Amino acid sequence: MQNMLSAKSHGVAFAVISVVFLPATIWAVSSSLSVGITSASAQDTERSLNKTESYDNEPLTIVGIKASNRSVKPGEKFSGNNDWLKNASIRVQNSSEKDIVYIEIDLNFPETKTSGNEISYRLKLGHRPGAHDTNPPLLLKANDGAVLNLDDDRYDQLVKVVEQRHPMSGIRRVDMRLGFVIFSDGTAWSGGLFQRRDPNNPNRYIPMNN
Repeated sequence: MQNMLSAKSHGVAFAVISVVFLPATIWAVSSSLSVGITSASAQDTERSLNKTESYDNEPLTIVGIKASNRSVKPGEKFSGNNDWLKNASIRVQNSSEKDIVYIEIDLNFPETKTSGNEISYRLKLGHRPGAHDTNPPLLLKANDGAVLNLDDDRYDQLVKVVEQRHPMSGIRRVDMRLGFVIFSDGTAWSGGLFQRRDPNNPNRYIPMNN
């Protein structure tokens, strides 16, 4: 009889323990799922690459953009993690009648204006005449295309520039702007104006009508 009571007592005790610990187990599983969902949400955020300051006489046309391992359109919103700009690329086409030897596209980060002046990173392609750089030469003929990309080295440089003031995780939007183009005949284009080299300073360009 004592053995039976003992067994029943143990059975009751086990039942009580089960009731006590079962909610704790459910809470732990629920918390784990919640953390996983929150972490995933923090990684995948809505992003966009936008084209700003367009001019009718631009010598280059953006014909393709890739980011987060997919093709996207200017202004299109898409999901991307904190490294969404790594290996991003911009394909351009020479829409002028001149050969192009040098291209600059500015990547502007409007969200950095909350902590000061807007941070900008310049993508370059080709060798700028008169500059001391090791960039390979470029000769982009009319209607030909070229790609400017954020490879590992450029992306690391970009991160260092931006994270001086702003975490990359907070960058959800980038504004692209055609900054500077130099043609094989020595003339250039910037901000809607065709330019020529300053005869007093060959490293400087001035509007053609000056």
